[in-house]
Amino acid sequence: MKNFKNTIVKAMAGIMACGILIGSTLPVMAQTAPAAAQTAAAGQISIGEAKEIALGDAGMNEKDVVFFDLDQDFDDGFLIQEVKFFSGDMEFSYELDASTGMIMERDRDFMDAEDRMENMAKAEALKLLETIR
Repeated sequence: MKNFKNTIVKAMAGIMACGILIGSTLPVMAQTAPAAAQTAAAGQISIGEAKEIALGDAGMNEKDVVFFDLDQDFDDGFLIQEVKFFSGDMEFSYELDASTGMIMERDRDFMDAEDRMENMAKAEALKLLETIR
């Protein structure tokens, strides 16, 4: 019972952290959304294309997974698309070169109940962000 309570407390902390994150990143996202659109127009893959590449590599369909992190970032001077999703008790993480779509890193891990609850909270925050955009 104690472990269950700890898991619930951690999940609630994660949800609250997502709320803080959403509130603090909305102005930045509003400013960077046009830049991201211009980047995709300049011959770089979009988040949607990155999702398709990652799903294909994982052998998964979009209807069978829950995305919890989709991001564009710089890593070692390269613009990358980060795609993270889970299905069942398996978590998938991808970093793709944004200019070529080449998979730079991939990781697959089993999730325990705590990881699953945290990822579900992140997924809900991501869905909320997508409705705001």
